[in-house]
Amino acid sequence: MAPFIFQKTFLHNYKDLTWIRTMLSMLLIVFYHILYENNE
Repeated sequence: MAPFIFQKTFLHNYKDLTWIRTMLSMLLIVFYHILYENNE
């Protein structure tokens, strides 16, 4: 029972981390484009 709960929470946290990484990468891309447009 315990290993199953641990695995379930681990997978849930991994999905959250993936979502956070995706959001951070998208924000970096948007930020980079804003700086690039301002420099032009």
